[in-house]
Amino acid sequence: MNTSASGSRSKLSQITQKLKEHLGPIVAQAKVDERNQVYADWLESFRTSTARCTPVPEQERLHLSVLVCCPAQDNKALLERTHASLARQTRPANHVQEIHNEQTPLWNEALAQGWTLLLHAGDTLEPQALFMLERTLVDQATADTVLVYCDHDEWGPDGQPQQPSLKPGLNIDLLRSLPYMGRALLLKNGWAQQVLGSHGLPDLADAYHCALEASVLPGKAVLHLPLVLLHFSTTADSLFTTSSEMWQRLAQVLESHLQTQAPGAQVIEGPGPGTFHVIYPLEQTPLVSIIIPTKDLLPQLSRCIDSLLSHTDYPAFEILLLNNDSQTPEARQFLQGLSALGSEQIRVLSAPGPFNLSRLNNLGVAQARGEFVLLLNNDTAVLQADWLTQMVRHGLREGVGAVGARLLYPDGTLQHAGVVMGLGGPADHPLLGLDNNAPGYLFRAQVAQNFSAVAGACLLVRKSVCQAVGGMDEASFGVSYSNMDFCLRIGQSGQRIVWTPLATLLHESAASQKADIETISQEQKLQRFNREQAAMYLRWPQIIANDPAYNPNLSLIGGGYETESNALLRFDQFAQPVQHKIAAFPADHQGCGHYRIIQPMQAMLDAGLCRGGVSPEIFSPNLALRSGADTLVFQRPNTEIMLNHLKALTPLKGIKKIYEVDDQLSKVPLKSAHYDHMPKDLRGKMLKAIGLCDRLVVSTEALAHELGGYNDDVRVVLNRLAPAMWGATPPKRQARPEGRKPRVGWAGGISHQGDLEMVASVIKDLADQVDWVFMGMCPDNIRPYIQEFVPGVPTLDYPAKLMALTQDWDLAIAPVESNAFNDCKSNLKLLEYGWCGVPVVCSDVTPYQGDLPATKVKNRYKDWHDAILERVSNLSACHRDGLALQAQVARDWTLTGTNVQTWYRAWTE
Repeated sequence: MNTSASGSRSKLSQITQKLKEHLGPIVAQAKVDERNQVYADWLESFRTSTARCTPVPEQERLHLSVLVCCPAQDNKALLERTHASLARQTRPANHVQEIHNEQTPLWNEALAQGWTLLLHAGDTLEPQALFMLERTLVDQATADTVLVYCDHDEWGPDGQPQQPSLKPGLNIDLLRSLPYMGRALLLKNGWAQQVLGSHGLPDLADAYHCALEASVLPGKAVLHLPLVLLHFSTTADSLFTTSSEMWQRLAQVLESHLQTQAPGAQVIEGPGPGTFHVIYPLEQTPLVSIIIPTKDLLPQLSRCIDSLLSHTDYPAFEILLLNNDSQTPEARQFLQGLSALGSEQIRVLSAPGPFNLSRLNNLGVAQARGEFVLLLNNDTAVLQADWLTQMVRHGLREGVGAVGARLLYPDGTLQHAGVVMGLGGPADHPLLGLDNNAPGYLFRAQVAQNFSAVAGACLLVRKSVCQAVGGMDEASFGVSYSNMDFCLRIGQSGQRIVWTPLATLLHESAASQKADIETISQEQKLQRFNREQAAMYLRWPQIIANDPAYNPNLSLIGGGYETESNALLRFDQFAQPVQHKIAAFPADHQGCGHYRIIQPMQAMLDAGLCRGGVSPEIFSPNLALRSGADTLVFQRPNTEIMLNHLKALTPLKGIKKIYEVDDQLSKVPLKSAHYDHMPKDLRGKMLKAIGLCDRLVVSTEALAHELGGYNDDVRVVLNRLAPAMWGATPPKRQARPEGRKPRVGWAGGISHQGDLEMVASVIKDLADQVDWVFMGMCPDNIRPYIQEFVPGVPTLDYPAKLMALTQDWDLAIAPVESNAFNDCKSNLKLLEYGWCGVPVVCSDVTPYQGDLPATKVKNRYKDWHDAILERVSNLSACHRDGLALQAQVARDWTLTGTNVQTWYRAWTE
């Protein structure tokens, strides 16, 4: 044995361990700091996006009071922080009252009417909080409304808001698991006085009492405003509590509530601080028919049945096996053996035909003898004896239509804790792969709650409910999304969907699909999946856009429960009431991206014509629905990925897709630096994309003529100069210094190689008579004759750079080859030179044949040579012509007024 090597390894191990001990807390704190900074950035973006709100008409204003609870132990600074926050409100409170002890009367004459917001000393409000709460009441409240809650975060030790609680809509079962609405509630005064009594110091337990009482009232008793309007002080429990005393008070409040709402229910401690499990009474044990569709996969099926029979303590269940024409000898023999037993508890039903999960389940329901049916996948296994008992406890409750279970992958990580509509597509499971014991967002991986849908791999439902909603939809959802559509129809009938973590099973997930037991091809499976996905978007667009069990400020991308960073996808109920919301997708953030998408979009927003904006990401159908946009503008969506996006958007109703383009990309000149980067099949993809859109918007009549045959609705919108880039007024020309050579300039990008080669000889031959100034690019063969070369700059810096550089230009040139690509281009270069006040000599080609005053020449050496010499021979005339061009561009060609409205109409009308 090499003791030296062993000792070295041991020493290295000790050093490594010490490093971990030392660096561990540092790394952990760095992650916390990063998370807090991400939230701080998100919060600032949120504030910006909610800055424009529609004011409440004077005649609709309400009486809003604020009750600030300040126990004796709270210091004066906390109270001052709250009052300073109230003083910054854009809509001031009608009355502010402090409560210092339990003997102080809660209600006085000032609180006899209207609404009261409960705060604690140290809590602060966003400046628009009271306005937005009032706006919500005016817009949404009915005579039944008694309570409004909003989202909140907490003040961190560094003095910055952190730990946002982005809450779902009214969720009765989640509310019975934890006081998720928090302690700062807006209450209707008369009702609140009845619930809270006349004296006290309202805290989390009192708020919980109000929330529970309001949750069971009829109508729209409870409203949720999904905006972070409150920043809580940590001196008082806000949602979760680590205080044993507070937990006991919360439990008592819950128990008192359940005595009237669910007599016999028990409250036990939940998985986290201030959480509960409610054990509902099992007053009867009705027969449950467990329906298991199956084909082959004998190891999974036998495990499933064995675990059901050996690990289930519920006394009354039968098993119905729907044999979808199993082919493997072992599976056929196993099922024949079960059938031969003649057991009343296990029946094997023959169900040949194409694999259609909905059809198989419907067949099973028709043959079920039980009051309840439990749809179960054959790749599941029971992990706890009382799983079915726990599900039936919920199933027996009034108002509960279906119950889902907690499902784990074979490695013990989370596979199902409810379904979020719109997540990753029409719907998906959040928190996939989460550690078995991890709480998830707001403990939502560990406590009972309501969802819009739950997994069909283990789904309990009354047989009568199943029949009342028409069973599963065999025609539209044979395989994918069948359970989700089924649950949504149950919810639509007014019944709740419950997910319980107290029933946990193993689930391999899609074992039949992975085993490829169907006889159809993968292409056929994909086509079926696409059809079923499209059917979901068509049938359930509203709930895919905004699942009430989720939050509109949580992202639909990723694993779920992550804050949404795209402002276009966040809650914007208070935006200006305009007809259209536009989401625009630039192909780049360079020249044409700005000229055709970014700047026009911003100009429309600044003019108050629409809502929306430029998106940093392309919208799949779920995101398009979430955005609420009725117009999607795509700039040259010519890739295979973009074609698939456009196809996927087809089922969405009421959403226009606009194809925006300002170049004939399929005819890029051979000499262009972009030529080698153009896909060989670009024209075909362009035409497909144009055909998939509802409208084609182009920058020139020539481009409309080239591409217009592939779309029935073609609009031409000419390029304009955006004041946001070029300024509100053009630059004033400085006096020309005497005694220097004329300065002639050109500015452009790398795509103009052929254009400059065309006039290379002219540039060379006039180098002794003029000083050439180039900006952006310069071919090597011309470079020796250029007096001054200025490298290119970023797009947003380009206007200022050009305006400064052209101050001492006497003339600008705009040579353009005559070819199919250039014939479709716009006059943008003339506009840029003209704004700078520089006279122009340009090619006499289609883009420049408008009425802008410029010297137009044929693309011949003599014409170019003579025109430049003629122009610089009379610099006074040059100067006058430059100012004339500048005046016309400033008058007619800026992105303002009617020009913005024209562009807006082209996108929307």
